[in-house]
Amino acid sequence: MNFLSKFGGSNDKLADNVDDEGSLDPSDKEAEQGLSEINDAIVYLLIDTSGSMNGVNLDAAKEGARKFALSVTEKGHYVGLISFDSYAEYISDPVNDIPTINRKISLLNTGGSTNMSDAFNMAYTCFEDIKPDLATVVVATDGMPDSKEDTIRAADKLKDVGVTIITIGTDGADENFLKKIASASDLVSVVDGENFEEAISKASDNIMLTDGS
Repeated sequence: MNFLSKFGGSNDKLADNVDDEGSLDPSDKEAEQGLSEINDAIVYLLIDTSGSMNGVNLDAAKEGARKFALSVTEKGHYVGLISFDSYAEYISDPVNDIPTINRKISLLNTGGSTNMSDAFNMAYTCFEDIKPDLATVVVATDGMPDSKEDTIRAADKLKDVGVTIITIGTDGADENFLKKIASASDLVSVVDGENFEEAISKASDNIMLTDGS
């Protein structure tokens, strides 16, 4: 399944992924074909792109995401990308090649509020359709969601079907709230802006991914 089409591939954040006729570029088509072969592990990065993330926080999130993806894909696993501000945007199907995911990360830009629940619900739909052996969501944010209640419900729905949630916060992020949506208290990191990039990149250490041995 091509989730880019399912979630509306014509939006501004995905504009660089399609040609003039609205078709996915070759790298996206290859990623789509590979989805049917995934039977190991998938990680979705959920990146806060609300207005408050503009500037150094988004730059740190992008670089941390690149390093995180490198670590995970080196183990042969797959990384997908969802951003969220006033609503969630589906940026990338799960892939295991760095050039593709880095290109998608570079598309991220900021604006709007913090609809984290929409991103969780989008990830839930993705995992419903793919059903990998291991499923993880990593959230990077700098603030509170539009609705705590909706976000907790959406996170619980993911956890109920076996998805592990790791949360990373900076600046205005509420550590107590992030603990409520994470799968375990040791899967929560709240850091200052200078350490945001490192916290995201090192989240790969907390993902129980096997190497097939």
